[in-house]
Amino acid sequence: MSERAAPPGRLTLVHDLVNTVDLATGADALDTPEGRAPFGIAEDTVDDARQLRESLRAALLAHAGHPAHRPVVPLGELLARAPLVVTVDPADGSAALAPVDEGPLLSRVAAAVAEAVTAGTWQRLKACESP
Repeated sequence: MSERAAPPGRLTLVHDLVNTVDLATGADALDTPEGRAPFGIAEDTVDDARQLRESLRAALLAHAGHPAHRPVVPLGELLARAPLVVTVDPADGSAALAPVDEGPLLSRVAAAVAEAVTAGTWQRLKACESP
């Protein structure tokens, strides 16, 4: 088996979230506090996190030329709800989109996607069609 390179930038968050469910067995890491902890997902927001995960999966499947496994809320609709701000580094003047609050998963994912789009790496993150 070949080793895959880690996703660039903050896309690791997207990659790791999409991989919280084993499609072959149905085991879902978001069912447990330990599985939710790395993402800062509270028990009362698990349904939202799953909706985001499956919308991300559909986008990553599309990157690979595959249809979504099931109907999902379009990712753009979800990401449009994420409050982001433009930050400017005073040392070098570089600018980036960042979550208004580092807590919400949706905002962190939106910032990761925006960073990847700007860097030209968003389309490179893909999902396999079969489990």
